[in-house]
Amino acid sequence: MALAIVRRGGIVNFFSGLPSGTHVEIEPAAIHYSEIKLISTFHHTPRFFREALEAIRRGDISAHDFVTEEIRLADLPQAFERMKSRSGEIKLAVRP
Repeated sequence: MALAIVRRGGIVNFFSGLPSGTHVEIEPAAIHYSEIKLISTFHHTPRFFREALEAIRRGDISAHDFVTEEIRLADLPQAFERMKSRSGEIKLAVRP
């Protein structure tokens, strides 16, 4: 799904805990001609999350450095439209 909606030159992040040996089908021509980047993210243990939250609490890290906006869940469709126009969002925190 992500490859079908990512913009030309965009990035698709594969984040999933699939079992070893799982295969995913992709369309190489779409990736090549649309200059799409495929990246992956590895999850971390609860200990790493606790350490990161503690660093934010102490002020060593500012969450404002990487969260550009907080939005309500109901405003998510408009946020996606803004992101398609490259209006500068880095990460959005979605609040229910």
